[in-house]
Amino acid sequence: MQSLAALSAGHGQLPAVQEWPALDEYDGQALVRALHSGPAPDASTPEGYREHFRLLRTGLQAWMAGATLPDGMPPYADWLAGITAALDHVRSRHRGDVLMVSSGGPIANIVGQVLGAPPASIIELNLRIRNSSITELAFTRGRYALLAVSYTHLRAHETVL
Repeated sequence: MQSLAALSAGHGQLPAVQEWPALDEYDGQALVRALHSGPAPDASTPEGYREHFRLLRTGLQAWMAGATLPDGMPPYADWLAGITAALDHVRSRHRGDVLMVSSGGPIANIVGQVLGAPPASIIELNLRIRNSSITELAFTRGRYALLAVSYTHLRAHETVL
């Protein structure tokens, strides 16, 4: 909802806004807590930052494999089904361009599903798009096709995770 609010602030009122809770981000902290019972790593240090993302990767892998169910989160298959249902809704009811606003996790999973990517690749994509990609899909009667994923509008510096 924060991204949608920012878009509205920058471009004025957007037409036909419909909220889809299924496009909400997963709870990264819950994923980490499911595997790490100690205090959270101090992400303000380089070592803590790397440890946080190591734990997040491991938590995502376990959740996607069905090995954990973090507190307050649905099973991964159900979460992914909600995202797919939102896409199916758009495909079945709309023609032309549709703007969908979401977070890095749902976007990476959409792209991963379209490309048939393994979970490890979906996780790496998720950590690279930094919640600010522009992703274009084409819808046909039987499938989705990836047209583009871009985040060139962000600064060129990269942080190694």
